[in-house]
Amino acid sequence: MEPITLVRRPAPEPPKPPSLESTLELLASAEAAVSQSAAMAESKTHEAERLALQLAEAQALAAEDALANPEAIGQITQQLRQLQAEQDLAHQAAELAMVKVDDARRGVVAAKVEAIRARGRRLREVAEIRRARTAELLAGVQAFEGCLYAPAVTWTGGGEHRAVSISQKIENRAGWLDREARDLEQKLQRAESAQQLAKLASKGMPEETDAERIALASVAAEAPDALDG
Repeated sequence: MEPITLVRRPAPEPPKPPSLESTLELLASAEAAVSQSAAMAESKTHEAERLALQLAEAQALAAEDALANPEAIGQITQQLRQLQAEQDLAHQAAELAMVKVDDARRGVVAAKVEAIRARGRRLREVAEIRRARTAELLAGVQAFEGCLYAPAVTWTGGGEHRAVSISQKIENRAGWLDREARDLEQKLQRAESAQQLAKLASKGMPEETDAERIALASVAAEAPDALDG
Protein backbone atom coordinates (compact mmCIF):
# COMPACT_ATOMS: atom_id res chain seq x y z
CA MET A 1 0.00 0.00 0.00
CA GLU A 2 1.35 3.38 -0.97
CA PRO A 3 1.95 5.81 1.89
CA ILE A 4 -0.65 8.52 2.37
CA THR A 5 0.68 12.01 1.90
CA LEU A 6 -0.98 14.66 4.01
CA VAL A 7 -1.14 18.09 2.47
CA ARG A 8 -1.31 20.98 4.89
CA ARG A 9 -3.60 23.65 3.52
CA PRO A 10 -2.80 27.23 4.45
CA ALA A 11 -5.26 28.78 6.85
CA PRO A 12 -7.72 31.07 5.08
CA GLU A 13 -6.96 34.74 5.48
CA PRO A 14 -9.45 36.63 7.66
CA PRO A 15 -11.74 38.92 5.69
CA LYS A 16 -10.51 42.47 5.38
CA PRO A 17 -12.54 45.06 7.29
CA PRO A 18 -14.56 47.43 5.11
CA SER A 19 -12.78 50.56 3.94
CA LEU A 20 -13.73 54.00 5.16
CA GLU A 21 -15.09 54.92 1.73
CA SER A 22 -17.32 51.83 1.54
CA THR A 23 -18.72 52.44 5.03
CA LEU A 24 -19.60 56.03 4.13
CA GLU A 25 -21.37 54.81 0.99
CA LEU A 26 -23.31 52.31 3.10
CA LEU A 27 -24.26 55.08 5.52
CA ALA A 28 -25.58 57.29 2.70
CA SER A 29 -27.61 54.38 1.32
CA ALA A 30 -29.06 53.60 4.76
CA GLU A 31 -30.06 57.23 5.33
CA ALA A 32 -31.79 57.27 1.94
CA ALA A 33 -33.71 54.13 2.93
CA VAL A 34 -34.95 55.88 6.07
CA SER A 35 -36.25 58.83 4.07
CA GLN A 36 -37.97 56.56 1.57
CA SER A 37 -39.57 54.36 4.26
CA ALA A 38 -40.69 57.38 6.29
CA ALA A 39 -42.36 58.92 3.24
CA MET A 40 -44.17 55.64 2.52
CA ALA A 41 -45.31 55.35 6.15
CA GLU A 42 -46.66 58.91 6.09
CA SER A 43 -48.52 58.26 2.85
CA LYS A 44 -50.09 55.04 4.13
CA THR A 45 -51.06 56.69 7.41
CA HIS A 46 -52.81 59.53 5.58
CA GLU A 47 -54.60 56.99 3.39
CA ALA A 48 -55.81 55.07 6.46
CA GLU A 49 -57.04 58.29 8.09
CA ARG A 50 -58.85 59.33 4.89
CA LEU A 51 -60.60 55.97 4.64
CA ALA A 52 -61.55 56.09 8.32
CA LEU A 53 -63.32 59.43 7.77
CA GLN A 54 -64.95 58.13 4.61
CA LEU A 55 -66.17 55.04 6.47
CA ALA A 56 -67.66 57.13 9.30
CA GLU A 57 -69.51 59.33 6.79
CA ALA A 58 -70.75 56.29 4.88
CA GLN A 59 -72.05 54.68 8.08
CA ALA A 60 -74.01 57.83 8.96
CA LEU A 61 -75.53 58.05 5.47
CA ALA A 62 -76.27 54.31 5.48
CA ALA A 63 -78.39 54.66 8.58
CA GLU A 64 -80.48 57.34 6.88
CA ASP A 65 -80.74 55.39 3.60
CA ALA A 66 -81.77 52.23 5.38
CA LEU A 67 -84.66 54.04 7.01
CA ALA A 68 -85.69 55.63 3.71
CA ASN A 69 -85.17 52.51 1.57
CA PRO A 70 -85.15 49.23 3.55
CA GLU A 71 -84.64 47.20 0.33
CA ALA A 72 -81.18 48.77 -0.12
CA ILE A 73 -79.85 47.52 3.24
CA GLY A 74 -77.97 44.57 1.66
CA GLN A 75 -76.20 46.77 -0.87
CA ILE A 76 -75.34 49.38 1.77
CA THR A 77 -73.93 46.71 4.08
CA GLN A 78 -71.70 45.36 1.29
CA GLN A 79 -70.36 48.83 0.53
CA LEU A 80 -69.56 49.40 4.19
CA ARG A 81 -67.75 46.07 4.46
CA GLN A 82 -65.65 46.86 1.40
CA LEU A 83 -64.76 50.28 2.74
CA GLN A 84 -63.88 48.77 6.13
CA ALA A 85 -61.61 46.23 4.45
CA GLU A 86 -59.83 48.99 2.50
CA GLN A 87 -59.34 50.98 5.69
CA ASP A 88 -57.92 47.94 7.49
CA LEU A 89 -55.49 47.25 4.66
CA ALA A 90 -54.32 50.85 4.63
CA HIS A 91 -53.77 50.73 8.40
CA GLN A 92 -51.75 47.50 8.09
CA ALA A 93 -49.68 49.03 5.29
CA ALA A 94 -48.93 52.05 7.48
CA GLU A 95 -47.81 49.82 10.35
CA LEU A 96 -45.60 47.79 8.00
CA ALA A 97 -44.07 50.96 6.62
CA MET A 98 -43.21 52.11 10.15
CA VAL A 99 -41.50 48.77 10.80
CA LYS A 100 -39.42 49.37 7.68
CA VAL A 101 -38.54 52.84 9.00
CA ASP A 102 -37.24 51.30 12.24
CA ASP A 103 -35.26 48.70 10.28
CA ALA A 104 -33.80 51.42 8.07
CA ARG A 105 -32.82 53.47 11.13
CA ARG A 106 -31.06 50.46 12.59
CA GLY A 107 -29.20 50.21 9.30
CA VAL A 108 -28.14 53.86 9.57
CA VAL A 109 -26.79 53.44 13.09
CA ALA A 110 -24.97 50.23 12.16
CA ALA A 111 -23.43 52.01 9.17
CA LYS A 112 -22.30 54.86 11.43
CA VAL A 113 -20.66 52.37 13.77
CA GLU A 114 -18.73 50.85 10.87
CA ALA A 115 -17.77 54.26 9.48
CA ILE A 116 -16.44 55.43 12.86
CA ARG A 117 -14.44 52.23 13.25
CA ALA A 118 -13.06 52.63 9.74
CA ARG A 119 -11.83 56.11 10.66
CA GLY A 120 -10.04 54.63 13.65
CA ARG A 121 -8.41 51.96 11.49
CA ARG A 122 -7.31 54.58 8.99
CA LEU A 123 -5.69 56.64 11.74
CA ARG A 124 -3.80 53.63 13.08
CA GLU A 125 -2.46 52.94 9.61
CA VAL A 126 -1.33 56.56 9.41
CA ALA A 127 0.28 56.37 12.85
CA GLU A 128 2.24 53.27 11.86
CA ILE A 129 3.54 54.99 8.73
CA ARG A 130 4.49 58.08 10.72
CA ARG A 131 6.25 56.06 13.42
CA ALA A 132 8.28 54.19 10.82
CA ARG A 133 9.27 57.51 9.26
CA THR A 134 10.11 58.98 12.68
CA ALA A 135 12.31 55.99 13.52
CA GLU A 136 14.11 56.41 10.22
CA LEU A 137 14.71 60.12 10.83
CA LEU A 138 15.85 59.59 14.43
CA ALA A 139 18.28 56.87 13.36
CA GLY A 140 19.84 59.31 10.89
CA VAL A 141 20.07 62.13 13.44
CA GLN A 142 21.46 59.84 16.14
CA ALA A 143 24.07 58.50 13.75
CA PHE A 144 24.97 62.05 12.73
CA GLU A 145 25.10 63.51 16.25
CA GLY A 146 26.26 60.42 18.12
CA CYS A 147 23.62 60.65 20.85
CA LEU A 148 20.04 59.59 21.54
CA TYR A 149 17.04 61.83 20.93
CA ALA A 150 13.67 61.61 22.70
CA PRO A 151 10.57 63.79 23.24
CA ALA A 152 11.34 66.78 25.44
CA VAL A 153 10.37 66.75 29.11
CA THR A 154 9.48 69.99 30.90
CA TRP A 155 8.77 70.65 34.54
CA THR A 156 5.81 72.68 35.69
CA GLY A 157 4.15 73.32 39.01
CA GLY A 158 2.23 70.10 38.56
CA GLY A 159 5.34 68.01 37.94
CA GLU A 160 6.78 66.35 34.86
CA HIS A 161 5.22 67.07 31.48
CA ARG A 162 6.30 65.04 28.48
CA ALA A 163 5.62 66.38 25.00
CA VAL A 164 3.04 64.35 23.07
CA SER A 165 4.03 63.53 19.50
CA ILE A 166 1.63 63.95 16.61
CA SER A 167 1.74 60.19 16.06
CA GLN A 168 0.61 59.63 19.65
CA LYS A 169 -2.19 62.18 19.25
CA ILE A 170 -3.33 60.30 16.16
CA GLU A 171 -3.37 57.01 18.07
CA ASN A 172 -5.23 58.65 20.96
CA ARG A 173 -7.88 59.85 18.52
CA ALA A 174 -8.14 56.36 17.03
CA GLY A 175 -8.77 54.96 20.50
CA TRP A 176 -11.46 57.56 21.13
CA LEU A 177 -13.18 56.65 17.86
CA ASP A 178 -13.11 52.97 18.84
CA ARG A 179 -14.81 53.77 22.14
CA GLU A 180 -17.37 55.99 20.41
CA ALA A 181 -18.23 53.19 17.94
CA ARG A 182 -18.53 50.66 20.76
CA ASP A 183 -20.80 52.97 22.77
CA LEU A 184 -23.04 53.62 19.77
CA GLU A 185 -23.25 49.91 18.99
CA GLN A 186 -24.28 49.11 22.57
CA LYS A 187 -26.96 51.80 22.50
CA LEU A 188 -28.29 50.31 19.25
CA GLN A 189 -28.51 46.87 20.86
CA ARG A 190 -30.47 48.31 23.79
CA ALA A 191 -32.78 50.51 21.70
CA GLU A 192 -36.38 49.28 21.71
CA SER A 193 -38.66 52.18 20.87
CA ALA A 194 -39.00 54.05 17.60
CA GLN A 195 -38.07 57.25 19.45
CA GLN A 196 -34.79 55.77 20.65
CA LEU A 197 -33.93 54.57 17.15
CA ALA A 198 -34.80 57.95 15.65
CA LYS A 199 -32.54 59.71 18.15
CA LEU A 200 -29.60 57.41 17.42
CA ALA A 201 -30.09 57.61 13.65
CA SER A 202 -30.21 61.41 13.70
CA LYS A 203 -27.03 61.74 15.77
CA GLY A 204 -24.27 63.27 13.70
CA MET A 205 -20.92 61.70 12.97
CA PRO A 206 -17.94 62.77 15.13
CA GLU A 207 -16.32 65.88 13.75
CA GLU A 208 -12.89 65.54 12.21
CA THR A 209 -10.20 66.81 14.59
CA ASP A 210 -6.92 68.55 13.86
CA ALA A 211 -5.12 65.28 14.56
CA GLU A 212 -7.12 63.54 11.84
CA ARG A 213 -6.57 66.33 9.33
CA ILE A 214 -2.84 66.44 10.04
CA ALA A 215 -2.60 62.66 9.83
CA LEU A 216 -4.25 62.34 6.44
CA ALA A 217 -2.52 65.42 5.02
CA SER A 218 0.94 64.22 6.06
CA VAL A 219 0.47 60.76 4.60
CA ALA A 220 -0.99 62.17 1.39
CA ALA A 221 2.09 64.37 1.03
CA GLU A 222 4.73 61.75 1.87
CA ALA A 223 3.17 58.43 0.83
CA PRO A 224 0.04 58.95 -1.31
CA ASP A 225 -0.25 55.24 -2.09
CA ALA A 226 0.34 53.97 1.44
CA LEU A 227 -3.32 53.61 2.31
CA ASP A 228 -4.69 52.42 -1.00
CA GLY A 229 -6.82 49.30 -0.84
